[in-house]
Amino acid sequence: MYWNAELKLLGASLDTGVTWQDAFGSITCRGRYEGTHLGALDGTVWLDRALVARVPVAEARCKVTAEPQKPDPARPGQYLPTTLQFLNVSSDLFSGKLIGEAAVVLTESTSYKVWLVATDVNLEKAARHYNLGSDADLKGIAQARLLLGNKLDPKTGRQVVDGEGTIDVPTGRMYNLPVLLDLMKLFRGSVPDKTAFEQAHVAFRVRGDRIKVDQLDLIGKAICLGGSGELDSSGDYVKFEFYMVWSQLLKQMINTPVGDLNKFLSKNLFTIKMSRENGELKYRPEPVPLVTEPTKAVLDRLKRGAGWLTGK
Repeated sequence: MYWNAELKLLGASLDTGVTWQDAFGSITCRGRYEGTHLGALDGTVWLDRALVARVPVAEARCKVTAEPQKPDPARPGQYLPTTLQFLNVSSDLFSGKLIGEAAVVLTESTSYKVWLVATDVNLEKAARHYNLGSDADLKGIAQARLLLGNKLDPKTGRQVVDGEGTIDVPTGRMYNLPVLLDLMKLFRGSVPDKTAFEQAHVAFRVRGDRIKVDQLDLIGKAICLGGSGELDSSGDYVKFEFYMVWSQLLKQMINTPVGDLNKFLSKNLFTIKMSRENGELKYRPEPVPLVTEPTKAVLDRLKRGAGWLTGK
């Protein structure tokens, strides 16, 4: 059996594990069925525009291919599952570009792997789309990377999400964002009212429904925040720990020895513990009496990020 088909999407909604809404475009596919197994398949996906997991994409395109099913050497008369390859994925994203590729194995419990890179994403347009508030000030260009798939959990026998990614804002302005605004309220009277961050660096891992943030660093001319934490995909569970240090102190640490690090930082370094309690985010600032290895690791990252303050 042979086919050559085209499907038009006119404001369609789809559910492929992620939600597609207001999809306009077309999907073409041609292939053959050999009577006992699927033969070669190829096609294209073109989307003029769509909302994919609430992310607006435009002029999205990719090539779809699958090789003929091969005999399964472990099961005579049976065939290995079909693997769909999504190649040359490309899309516009907030005036930037999204590129990547993906593979989907069509088994009873579908497995997949997705690789995506976003470049030159306009943060101001992203803030407007997600309605961060009229007072929010988010400007600059972001780069991001995501590797995401699923694998079998030996404990449950189910497929669970597994992946990692990074987000970097090398130059920008981040001011009055909802979470940052609450953080900065802890230091009103100690920092300038117009305190903003010029850099952001995030590294995270995804394990099931949990997102483990190994690095969340914000670099500003007045203060720097560095930390890590964990949250779930719904946002009901949130637990983070941030270290706050004055940028001028980081400059001093870069340029001159500070002697006893514990004594120096115990007067100038604070930790902020953030968690969600009864549906609300709570913030608790605490002094740092002892500089531990995790603390030093955060400070080293912040020093590297704040090197631009001294031209280093």
